[in-house]
This record gives sequence, structure tokens and C-alpha cells, in this order.
Amino acid sequence: MQQPHPPYIIGGNTEAAMKRACRLGDGWYGIAKELSGALDLVRRLRELEKNYQRPKQLEITLGLQWRGVTPDDVQRLAAAGIERILPSADLVARDSMDVLRKTHERLLSRFLR
Repeated sequence: MQQPHPPYIIGGNTEAAMKRACRLGDGWYGIAKELSGALDLVRRLRELEKNYQRPKQLEITLGLQWRGVTPDDVQRLAAAGIERILPSADLVARDSMDVLRKTHERLLSRFLR
């Protein structure tokens, strides 16, 4: 068992959800429909964090709901402090294995060298 507890990941794009994550969570999960929206969410979250005495910054996981996430998008998101992404719009398909292979070729293979 993790001590003092498993990480609390609190999700939601509303201000109330982000404040709750800042106050109580170890991480935050959001959803963005475009890159600029993703970066805006992270800026807002980091701004809200300043109002709370946190031992460290929240870990950020972001669900990406736009198609065609590029390696440049991934690099920009990482530079903004996002630790995990879920390119969910790209992964919805009838042939999920084919989509996973293509996502790997397009994104993951560029970073796993």
C-alpha cells in the first residue's frame, strides 16, 4: 500500500474542480479540445495552485480530444508541465489495434529512442 495513501487525482475543467484538486489532490485530470485550450487550462491551474500551500505541484494528466496530435503538440504540452496525455480522439476507431499502431508510429516512436 502506498503511504500515506494512493495518489488522489481530481478531474474537471471547472474552476471549482481545479480548486478542489489544488486543495486536496495529488494530481489533476482535464480534457481539452485543442492545443491552445490545453495550454490555457494548465496556466489557469498553475495560477490557482499559488493560492494553496502545496508541498509540490499537481501532476497533470490531460485527455486530448482533437484528431491528429503531433509530436510538436506533445513537446509543447510537456514543456507546459503536462506529465501524461491520452490522445483519446485518435484512439476511437473500429480497428483499435490499427489505430494504436498508427499512433505509436506517429507519436510514441519519436520519443522512445
